[in-house]
Amino acid sequence: DAVALAGTVRAEADEVVVDLADDTAADRRTLDALTRPGRLAMYDWEPNLVREEPSTLEQADRLAGRAEGRRVVEHEGGWYVLEDNPALTNGDLAGAEQVIEVAMEAGTPGSGARAVALTFTDDGETAFENLTRDVARRGAELATPGVPAMNNAQHFAIVVDGRVTALPYINYEQAPDGIDGASGAQISGDFTLQTARELAAVLDSGPLPGTLAPQ
Repeated sequence: DAVALAGTVRAEADEVVVDLADDTAADRRTLDALTRPGRLAMYDWEPNLVREEPSTLEQADRLAGRAEGRRVVEHEGGWYVLEDNPALTNGDLAGAEQVIEVAMEAGTPGSGARAVALTFTDDGETAFENLTRDVARRGAELATPGVPAMNNAQHFAIVVDGRVTALPYINYEQAPDGIDGASGAQISGDFTLQTARELAAVLDSGPLPGTLAPQ
């Protein structure tokens, strides 16, 4: 699905200026979406999490600054510090599109909500399989007899532009060897048709070589 703006595009010196025809709220939201860099990273969550509890942004920045190779991400209103060791990045992504959410596991119904479906390159498929297999096996190692699998399930994080957009867990009983990368992945959330299209468009185009800034 395409994301469109009504207006004109013109060059000024070393800038590209987009003039909105009607300056509607919908166009403003779309322009805001297009100014995002679109940088994707997937992490094995628990091993890369420096501290489990959320922090303020100021606290997280201080913690991240204590060692090289850390980054700050936002999740559900809190801030977390990760060791910056992503298992997948934009280079592993072949495409993205907005879809109706479907089940990731056979026999499990989808919610029917809007989602963003990701497809991977050949290397990305392998990396995704390795990531989810590691997550599943770690959950199995933590299993306690008589305790539901969900209680020990481990997670991977899908991070877009510094925000955790999804934090799925792997059910190690149903997927002991992880998820086939050929199946791709889904980002689920409180999406409308418009916001799902916007995120898919940003991810599908990949990180911009420069930056866009609203004026």
